[in-house]
Amino acid sequence: MSTKRGVGMRTCSIRWLLLGTVALAAPGCIQSRATTSRSVEPLAEGSRSGITSVGIRMTAGQDSQHVVEPWRRSDAAGKGAGAGALYTIGAGLQGAPETYGLSVLLGIVLAPAGAVIGAVTGLAGSTSDAVVNEQRDRFIDALKMVHLERELPMRLSTLVQAEARVRASTSAADQAGAVLEMTIEAYGLRGTTMVADPDLRAFVRVRGRLVESGSGRLIHQLVWDHEGEPRRFKEWAGAGTEEIVREYRRLGSDIAQAASDEMFRLAVIP
Repeated sequence: MSTKRGVGMRTCSIRWLLLGTVALAAPGCIQSRATTSRSVEPLAEGSRSGITSVGIRMTAGQDSQHVVEPWRRSDAAGKGAGAGALYTIGAGLQGAPETYGLSVLLGIVLAPAGAVIGAVTGLAGSTSDAVVNEQRDRFIDALKMVHLERELPMRLSTLVQAEARVRASTSAADQAGAVLEMTIEAYGLRGTTMVADPDLRAFVRVRGRLVESGSGRLIHQLVWDHEGEPRRFKEWAGAGTEEIVREYRRLGSDIAQAASDEMFRLAVIP
């Protein structure tokens, strides 16, 4: 009995793992996500207690701009075929335990039909290459007006001095007791690539490394990943430069607030 139960649990775990992958193919899978922070390095007790001044350096990572597009008509059939086949196989993985083997087999057998349906559907829901190019150029032009590498350090410096009572400077980083190295790892629009015209969210991901001046010893390290509300690509392209800039500035301001709270609140000296 225990052996059968163990096999059943392993089968169920594998099934749900595969279903989690296949679920990306379904429209509307992207849900609103709260602001996230991920600790990369453990923080020693009291390791920030002696910080009274900090310098802030900002850099942009290579190839940090990422923009997901709707499917272009030139390759929509191929993408649709792949998504259709994957979705059909995934449907087979949802079979009842007593007929699970048959369901999986039917999913595999019917995968070519799913690919054909997916190719037709993908092509029908795709956007012409010329329109995608025009919309992308319009959005990228607006994105060029976003200067988080300048604005984020200034906002963070103001918050750190006002709320954490730590002297902060963006111009004399080497003269401070510690240096906060901020790197924009990625920003742009993201969403599932398994749907012809997906919902896309503006996002910014920044890594912060707090190190001692001189020795370079790592004190703490965090990653902040913030995203906004979803829109279709054509809506982003038609939003206008001012609205797009405002959205990314809002995300940058939220990250600056999180960095001030999570990096320096424990650095206050009574």
